[in-house]
Amino acid sequence: MPRYNEFESHLVQLFNASNNLSWRNKNYSEIVACKPATQGSGGECKTDIYVSLRNNGIEEDRIKITVKKVDAEFLVNKMTASDAEGLFGSQWNSILIESIKTIEKQFRQSKIIYVKPQNNPKDIYFTIGWKLEITNKIRNLSSELKLSPNDIVNKVYRGTEQPERRKDALVENVVIENSGIADYLLEGDSTDFLDAQSVLDKLIDLSSYTPPPVYLAFTANNYRVIANKADGKRTLAVAIEWSLSNGKLVPEFILESPLKYQGETHMMPSIKSALAQIGITTATMNAELLKELDIDSMQ
Repeated sequence: MPRYNEFESHLVQLFNASNNLSWRNKNYSEIVACKPATQGSGGECKTDIYVSLRNNGIEEDRIKITVKKVDAEFLVNKMTASDAEGLFGSQWNSILIESIKTIEKQFRQSKIIYVKPQNNPKDIYFTIGWKLEITNKIRNLSSELKLSPNDIVNKVYRGTEQPERRKDALVENVVIENSGIADYLLEGDSTDFLDAQSVLDKLIDLSSYTPPPVYLAFTANNYRVIANKADGKRTLAVAIEWSLSNGKLVPEFILESPLKYQGETHMMPSIKSALAQIGITTATMNAELLKELDIDSMQ
């Protein structure tokens, strides 16, 4: 199956191979399409395909499309604070906190110490927080995004809260105002579209679009003792700082500082320090000792 960027490339090729297109009851003899580029480095704008419709070398209309594969569950992944601000604007922190608080109980009831595989344990896992994605499906640990349908369209699909360098993207190396803000949604796959006109016929106008529910999805970032690793430096929506109190491991759930801490950089040292105080380190732990641990007594 083609990768997501191959779908975008396929669409660009269809438009650039066209000599004539009809759009809004008008014909165009010159079509130039490309994928806009963000000014500077870091992140992409919401417009995946920019189509310039021209006659006699003059652009008379433009179509800005955000592309979604039919089997794509994630709308945004690997979310950082910068990504959140680009999506939700200056109130991004309070928007995330409000959504996180609705499932606070689920975080606190999650199993955060366990061994894997269970029947033949090879490592012990300590959750040090949860990473954040935006998805269109309910997952095991997810919260519906607390935004109105209109805000979801504008912020998540169109990108109206993007920083200026993404809003005013580069089209053929020229900065064009609002080129990075999408006006249309296209859902499908490469095999669904054989020519540019078929693409135009399937475009969804985002100005009148009612989006499905959108969810914040949280996936665990774990520290593995024997491997001495966490799941990279991904930013955490909810972090856990571990400590030792009266000989017992105690997790502190940090719910009101979303996307501030990284698992490996900020949270992994706390669990390593707490474990070392009870004699569990990478050097002392092995598969045989792991089998003898009473995991339930740690929690």
